[in-house]
Amino acid sequence: MAPITFRFGDKIIPSQHVFISRKHVYAMIYDKAIAPGHVLVCPTRQVQQFKDLTELETLELFVCAKEIANKFKDFFKMKSFSFVIQDGEQAGQQTKHVHLHIIPRDDNQHGYSIIKFNNVPERSASDMAEEADELKIYFDKRDEIQQFNKAGYI
Repeated sequence: MAPITFRFGDKIIPSQHVFISRKHVYAMIYDKAIAPGHVLVCPTRQVQQFKDLTELETLELFVCAKEIANKFKDFFKMKSFSFVIQDGEQAGQQTKHVHLHIIPRDDNQHGYSIIKFNNVPERSASDMAEEADELKIYFDKRDEIQQFNKAGYI
């Protein structure tokens, strides 16, 4: 059986770089991280703009982001995060695939410091795979949407 791959714009993301895989979204290690723990949450379906996500994709995107932030707070003692969606070229979107940046912030980053994504060196595939393996153990395989179905929200 071939390894599972994920599409991100025109790129193929190897499963070794993914640490959460759900029905509608996946989370991956970002190859141009601007801070330790900087990851992306993306819909599994190729969607270029936020307005084109389904309600379930939108819900699962943010439920997954919340879960990641909570786990990072608990396990890695990170206190603050920036959640960034660049929707469209004028907003700085470089990959034509909706994605949510989760960027841990530390005590050295006061207030609303500017987040720059350009000119960041790419990380090696092996470093990204190693980080994804370390993160996978903190996230179970269950689909978070089931909680909402049981509660009658959707």
